[in-house]
Amino acid sequence: MTRMICKLLLAFFSLVASSYATSQNVAVVRHYYELLAGGQCEAALKLRPGAEKNLCKINSIEELDVSAREERERAAIVKLRVKYTTTLNEIVDFDGFVVLNIGTDQKLKILHDGFYSSFEDALDRLTALGQPNVGAYHMHPLSGYCWLESDLVHVRGEEVPQRLLERKIAKGPSKTVPSRVGKTLRASLYGSIRRVDVGQAKLVALTFDIGEQNNDFAGYDGRVIDILRKHRVPSTLYLGGKWMLTHPKRTYQLISDPLFEIGNHAWTHGNFRLLSAVERAHEIDFTQAQYEDFTDELTSSSCFTAARNELGKAINFDSSIKTFRFPYGTCNKAALDDLAQRGLPAIQWDVVSADAWKGQSASKMVKTVLKSTKPGSIVLMHANGRGWNTHKA
Repeated sequence: MTRMICKLLLAFFSLVASSYATSQNVAVVRHYYELLAGGQCEAALKLRPGAEKNLCKINSIEELDVSAREERERAAIVKLRVKYTTTLNEIVDFDGFVVLNIGTDQKLKILHDGFYSSFEDALDRLTALGQPNVGAYHMHPLSGYCWLESDLVHVRGEEVPQRLLERKIAKGPSKTVPSRVGKTLRASLYGSIRRVDVGQAKLVALTFDIGEQNNDFAGYDGRVIDILRKHRVPSTLYLGGKWMLTHPKRTYQLISDPLFEIGNHAWTHGNFRLLSAVERAHEIDFTQAQYEDFTDELTSSSCFTAARNELGKAINFDSSIKTFRFPYGTCNKAALDDLAQRGLPAIQWDVVSADAWKGQSASKMVKTVLKSTKPGSIVLMHANGRGWNTHKA
């Protein structure tokens, strides 16, 4: 009898603890929006480390409904329906899921990137929280299907760029207009983004430009990519459209690697302050279309189908490029308007490694980057053979 009573008490307290944890999950998300609506920005951002201050521009909340959905030992998913008006008179209407986890201070927090429209994507993120470093990344998911792991490794000499002075390579993509175009850019994302406000969170974006000009056959510095893969360092690669066309094998490998986010670095690295409206459109759209060609070809291949059937969502990647970087960092209002119409934020940088200067040593590069980097910095480097000592740094 005593043993039975103990079991019943344990079951009761487990149920109470579970209900308390569930209510906590819901309370954190609800309180986050209540703080924002009350103008308490700093307090709200403590519940969502890494979030930008521009998220604080909430004028009024018309609808807020939060309910529990999934719970793990140190993380959870809640269902969120929220509709609010910003101080810029924009209406934000979100109906999806939010992922939370226990922070280093042992308190439940909203992940800064934890908002998902589908439960499946939120569940993937929740599962990844329990895995080391960057989640499920151990090796390229298409290794053994579309290529061997050894095929990913740097080939000596492949990084060397070539200038073709006798002629120009002006070939365009087979499809010149992308079929997947984003919605008009929100006003809060308009302009050159050079750094992200993450508070004091030690988050830094490593970005690598990989592009080439019209009379150029740029390299592929696999030494850099090999190091990023070895240490599982997530990075953003800004690929030029023409570079993708002239380096198809490497493009397939990069765009399908979950470690990397792909950005648009224009078709032939044109200077957007000097280009006509038509030329600017070609630089942007050709690259978007070329990326779509590669993703469509890859996802329709037999090797991808075989891998997908066995691995499921482990090889998901973006079907279109989501951000843009201006070549040389140069732009004007017309160029920014072009991007805004296509829903592409302009991601620039605030830390210059100067790796494209032949006189830049690895030690100087390291010193420069470490001295200049702050929380939320975006670091500029190259992996097209013109980052002369980047792999050493």
